[in-house]
Amino acid sequence: MVKEKCKKNEDELERRRIARREKYKRIKSDPEKYAVERAKKKEAYLKRKREKKVKNINQMSPRAQRAQRKRWRENSKRYLEKKAQERKIQEVTISQVLEAHIKINDKEFSDPLYEENVKKEINKESKKRTFQSKIKALQLKHAIEKREMTLLIKKYQKRCRILTKKLNKIKENQAYTVWEENIALPTQVPIHTPSSPDAAKEATTEQGILKPSGNLKRRPSLEFRKKCFKDRFQQKIKQGNDSIQELIKSFYEDDINSRIGAGKKQYVKKFGIIKQKRYLLDSVKNLHKKFLEENPNILISYVTFTRLRPFWVYLPRDDRETCACMAHTNIDLMILALKKNKIVDIRNYRDMLHVLCCDKYNKKCVGRDCKTCKNRVISYNEFNNTDEIEYHEWCRDKKEIKLQRNKYSEKIYKENNA
Repeated sequence: MVKEKCKKNEDELERRRIARREKYKRIKSDPEKYAVERAKKKEAYLKRKREKKVKNINQMSPRAQRAQRKRWRENSKRYLEKKAQERKIQEVTISQVLEAHIKINDKEFSDPLYEENVKKEINKESKKRTFQSKIKALQLKHAIEKREMTLLIKKYQKRCRILTKKLNKIKENQAYTVWEENIALPTQVPIHTPSSPDAAKEATTEQGILKPSGNLKRRPSLEFRKKCFKDRFQQKIKQGNDSIQELIKSFYEDDINSRIGAGKKQYVKKFGIIKQKRYLLDSVKNLHKKFLEENPNILISYVTFTRLRPFWVYLPRDDRETCACMAHTNIDLMILALKKNKIVDIRNYRDMLHVLCCDKYNKKCVGRDCKTCKNRVISYNEFNNTDEIEYHEWCRDKKEIKLQRNKYSEKIYKENNA
């Protein structure tokens, strides 16, 4: 019995819904009634808003906002689908009406002359289309051929430039050799005066042979000779002097001159070679001087030395991962302060080691145990003992950080001392 009652209630509700829809359709069809209905709905909405039954989206909770926005999206989607369907129906109906109208017109104007004219126009249009397609195909073919020809011209122009350069070089070399051969030396010039006309002719011909011809070019310029010498030198470095390259590479990779990067990601890849990064411990200028001192038989310029530096050996920078070595930096800061006050002439700890030690890489010299250099001192200028000298110093200090627990952390900072 309960199930039948529920069924009856559902049927009744559905009937009422349909009745309401039909009533609203009738109201919507009449503009005056529809305007009155809209005004009533607006008043009811404003009344609910005054009673705070309707909430603004900004007053809702985040969950309610999401739900409301979802409803809006669904409604707009439904509305757009409905409008698209209406447009489709309208297009279909218009096309059907037009087709029917054309059929009627065809029946009315079934004139053979008219049909012939239509056929002629269609043929004209088809011919026009075919011609246009042919023209487009020819234009495309012409463009492809033009591009290929331009590429060929560029290729042969490049070849011509290379060949002309080679030819000019050969000509200059030949001119230089002929110029050297045809120089008139003072021993070759005849001293005696010609007595007879035949002898005079012979003398003139001999002098003509000895004199350099006017068509020959002058000696090559200094710039050209420098360029040739540079090219030859580069070829020598590339071809014959592989041992020098290897020697310079091993010098750069030496632990005394550079240190290896400690980080896992500190590697570099080039030409398919993977290498761990290395950082120089001294300037390239100083390393060049050191290389020349260690290898007196090899003469190499500073520019070539820098050019032959391996790609995995980097110059020292501030952004690399290094330890804050306070011992060296503090000595440098103290020496810098003395240099500013014109007490000493040295600039940094390297100059100090150069003055005090025979060999800065020898443990005995650095430990002041060497017999030759243990009594050496740094020369200094006169100064007033009462004057205070300001210098900077790096210090390490523990500071308390208040988090959940009291933690201590070490901070490094620069301090001004006197």
